[in-house]
Amino acid sequence: MAVRIAGVINTLNEAHNIRYSLGTLLPWCDDVVVVDQHSTDGTADIAREMGARVFQHEWTGGIGDAARAFAVAQAQADHVLILDADEMIPPQLARYLREQASAEDSPDVLLVPRVNIIMGRIMRHGTNWPSRRARFFRPGSVEISGRIHHGLKPRPDARVREVPARPELAIWHFSYPDVRTVVDKVNRYTTIEAEQALSRGEPPPRSARPFLGGAARWFWGSYVRDRGYRDGTAGLVLAVSRAYYRFLRAAKMWEQPRAGEREERVTALRERILSRHVSTDPP
Repeated sequence: MAVRIAGVINTLNEAHNIRYSLGTLLPWCDDVVVVDQHSTDGTADIAREMGARVFQHEWTGGIGDAARAFAVAQAQADHVLILDADEMIPPQLARYLREQASAEDSPDVLLVPRVNIIMGRIMRHGTNWPSRRARFFRPGSVEISGRIHHGLKPRPDARVREVPARPELAIWHFSYPDVRTVVDKVNRYTTIEAEQALSRGEPPPRSARPFLGGAARWFWGSYVRDRGYRDGTAGLVLAVSRAYYRFLRAAKMWEQPRAGEREERVTALRERILSRHVSTDPP
């Protein structure tokens, strides 16, 4: 019996992307599932009209693990391919995945490379390539982490294989179209990551070292060690944003435990100024 493959996408206001990602799944997948988090831009309608099976899931606050696990559970297939709404796959990768799924020695998990397009430029160096992810798997062979940026991890007993690092066998990830998107995502993700770190018991920073040292190491690693400078200005912007990410994560971890104290101090100052007006005769 032929192996069934399902493509799965999670969405939230992805009307500008969904036509492209779905367009690379519908021609060859046996089942295509879109799990939408109550988009307000017509994403679900577009996906439904294109032929995907669409489900709704409550908003997960920017952490998509619950919605992703739900999406995988809806897939009616022997193997599942996970795509983000801003990703596409070439026909060569589609054929390769079906061949691998149909082979007698088919692996449980395939680590698929990604071509990252950032601000219109294909990023060819450092961690941007091949940037493999566990995106093609048998249901039950991966763990879906609730920690941001941890994604899908093969289970210890899973048979894992790497897809060759060739652009035609890679997921194409249209990640950051502009600097504004970079800044927005850095701000959103650092808030989530700082909250998760504190909830796990990670101590907030007590000195300047975590702020500056961590940021400096990430810039050096991204721009110098991993040769991000070879990706031109986009490589510089990305390296600085990664350094700022570490700084902002540390700053938010430092700030959050002090939020109550800060509000009390601000309120006291405002009340003091106000009281001076109340106690002073009007001019």
